[in-house]
Amino acid sequence: TDGVQNTAVGNSAMSVGDAGNTNTGIGGQSLVDVTGDGNTAVGFQSGFNLTSAVGTVAIGQQAMGLGVVTGNDNIAIGYGAGYDLTSGAENVLMGRDTAVNLTTGDNNVMIGQQVGGQTLDVDKSVQIGFAAGNGGNQTSAADGVINIGYAAGFALTSGQANVAVGYESLKAAATSDYNTAVGYQTLLAVNGDGEGGNSAFGFKAGIALTSGNFNTFIGRTAGF
Repeated sequence: TDGVQNTAVGNSAMSVGDAGNTNTGIGGQSLVDVTGDGNTAVGFQSGFNLTSAVGTVAIGQQAMGLGVVTGNDNIAIGYGAGYDLTSGAENVLMGRDTAVNLTTGDNNVMIGQQVGGQTLDVDKSVQIGFAAGNGGNQTSAADGVINIGYAAGFALTSGQANVAVGYESLKAAATSDYNTAVGYQTLLAVNGDGEGGNSAFGFKAGIALTSGNFNTFIGRTAGF
C-alpha cells in the first residue's frame, strides 16, 4: 500500500487499497479498500468497501459496511448504520441499522434506531426517532421531508413536502403530499394519494381522517 500518516489497527485493516493519506482504521477489516484521504473507521468491517471517499467517519460494527463508498463527508455511527451507502454524500446517520439501505441520498440527518431503513435515494431529509420513516422506500419525490418522533412518517414513499412531528404522526401516509402534522398521533390514518394539504396541531388532531384534502385541525382530538 501507499499513503502517508495512516493508522491501521486490527486484522486486515487497510490491507488492500492504496490506503490514501491520513486515514485511521481501527478494527478487523476496517477500511480494507480505502484510497481516499482523511477517513476514520472504528469497528469490525467499518468502512469495509469504502474506496475514494474523503472525510468519512464510520463508527460501529459494519457501519458503512457493504457499499462501495465514494461519497464524501459522511458520518455513520452505530451497528450497520449507512450499511449500503455508495455515492451519497454529507449525510449524518446515527443509530443501529439507521439508513441501512441508503445508497445515493445526500444531505440527510437520520438519528435513532432503524430510521429510514428501507430508503435508497432521499435527499435533504431530517428524520429523528425510533423507526421514523422506516416503513417505506422514500424516493427523490420525498426530498426535504421532516419526520421527528417514534414512527413518524413511517410509511412514506413518494409523498412530497410532508412534515410530521410527534409520536406516530402521519404514520400511514405513503404518497400523500403537503401535509403538516404536529402532535401525538396527528393525522395518524391519512393515506390518500397525491395532494393532501392537511394540517393538524394537537393531541390526536385529525386522527380519524383518511383520504380528505385541505383540512385544518387545531386542538386536542380535533376531528376525532
